[in-house]
Amino acid sequence: RQPDALLCIPLLISSQMLAMPLGAKLNKKVGLSKAVLIGTVVMNLGILLASYAKSLSAFLVGYAFLFGTGVGLGYTAPMQAGWSWFPKSKGLVNGMVLLGFGF
Repeated sequence: RQPDALLCIPLLISSQMLAMPLGAKLNKKVGLSKAVLIGTVVMNLGILLASYAKSLSAFLVGYAFLFGTGVGLGYTAPMQAGWSWFPKSKGLVNGMVLLGFGF
C-alpha cells in the first residue's frame, strides 16, 4: 500500500491545471501584474496554512489545493506577456516559460 502523502503532488498539479483557465480570465480582468500578485498571495497563504497543519487532510488543503491554485493563477501571466512581446514565436515563448518554471 502506498502512503497517503503521495496524493500531494497529483492534487497540486490537478488544482494548478484547473486554475489556469481562471488565471487567463483574471489576467484579462485585472491585468498581468495584479493577477501574478493574486496568485502569489494564494500560494503563500497555502504554504502558511500547510505549515500549521496537524493532519494530512489539512496539509493537502493548504499545500495541494491553495498552493496549486495560486500557481495556476499566476502561471498564465508570463505566457501572455511573452506572447504579446513575441507574437510570431508563441511556441518558443511557451517552451521558455516552461523551462523557467522548472518542469
